[in-house]
Amino acid sequence: MAITYVGGRGAGRAGSTSTVDVPINVGLAGGSGAGALAGDLVVVTVCTGTQARQPGLVPSGYTPLTANLTTDTTYDTNVQTSYKFMPGTPDTVVTIPSTGHIDDGQGYAIQVFRGVDPSTPMDVTPQYIVETGVNTIPDPPAIEPVTAGAWIVCCGGGAGATAAALTTSELTGFITFRGNDVTDGTVGCGYYTGWTSGSYDPAHWGGGSTNAANSWGCTTLALRPAAGDIPKSIADSGSGAEAQTIQATLSIAQTGAGADAQVIAAALALAETGSGADVLSVVQQILVALLDSGAGSDAIAELLSSLVVADGGSGTDLVAAIQSALVIADSGSGTDVVAALEAALALAESGAGSDLISVLSASLSIIESGSGLDEMSLDMQEGVDKDLADSGSGVDIVILAIEALLSDSGSGVDALGIAASIHL
Repeated sequence: MAITYVGGRGAGRAGSTSTVDVPINVGLAGGSGAGALAGDLVVVTVCTGTQARQPGLVPSGYTPLTANLTTDTTYDTNVQTSYKFMPGTPDTVVTIPSTGHIDDGQGYAIQVFRGVDPSTPMDVTPQYIVETGVNTIPDPPAIEPVTAGAWIVCCGGGAGATAAALTTSELTGFITFRGNDVTDGTVGCGYYTGWTSGSYDPAHWGGGSTNAANSWGCTTLALRPAAGDIPKSIADSGSGAEAQTIQATLSIAQTGAGADAQVIAAALALAETGSGADVLSVVQQILVALLDSGAGSDAIAELLSSLVVADGGSGTDLVAAIQSALVIADSGSGTDVVAALEAALALAESGAGSDLISVLSASLSIIESGSGLDEMSLDMQEGVDKDLADSGSGVDIVILAIEALLSDSGSGVDALGIAASIHL
């Protein structure tokens, strides 16, 4: 995931043999929050101006990035940067060590970063440099990160009879604090987010004071981002499918109540193959929920099904899709029947034996006479002859279709008579 700056704070003080507790759960400024949370990286830089003394500079529980390198001049600079990841229950304060002598002024700066790799916070070995006999103005050493998204942090300070506040326009979130005493100790820290490749050499800072008895020291470090939402690009080889493996460590912030969840967002791209249909390798499925009516059986409101039959190459293949809709009108009482039923029956030629008729259709109409039973009758004046060819095997059947209309005589029973002769 990308690194972010939570905030920073610091101060300068005169020489003291006592420690000082600086809150980090509140009071941070210049970033995304006011306090450090679990998993945040806290970077502390302490600068004490001395005269041939070497006080401790590392808060208890913190890891120093370099040795305590002290300059050898009239006004010696003792400056050191250390770090600590916040535990599950974050620290509420950082305990800054004493200056070691009442004449030695001290400046300290605290920076809090989020999204730093917890296993390898330093992308490469931090670089440290000291200088004497010129001024109190640090010139941070160059560094060359190796991981995309790395942030560069510069932390330094100077010592002199008068060590004014430091300046730089190149670094973001730059903070500086002066501890005024017989020997001043002034600290400055900031970060750079624009690195993409190669070596980065920070500019020489400004401010401070120039004197041949003065000195300064500075550390440049590179923070490695935690794995997560680092952008990845895939080069097209020109053939086949391209794949990118992404390894991610997901952190979940504690809400303080209930279950905490991690949201993962993914974008899927469809590559153009150049021919045919391109298919996305993700299947989206919508499930239909069935509501309980409270009584009887509940049915899913919509069911769409498509049946596909492959061609066997011989014989009869079933239809590709079956669709049926039956409508029943509610009469309000008694039994309701299907209002319409339409069917088509097809008979394939077997080649032997009796084959049934392909389609059978009949329509019978009876006119109501108004009394008694009405019957259908037909008086044929001429015979209807049919000749049936012998198929040579099985039973041969003749089909005779007759259409007749029955008129009502007005009394008695009306009958329809049919006379036909069939020749075999």
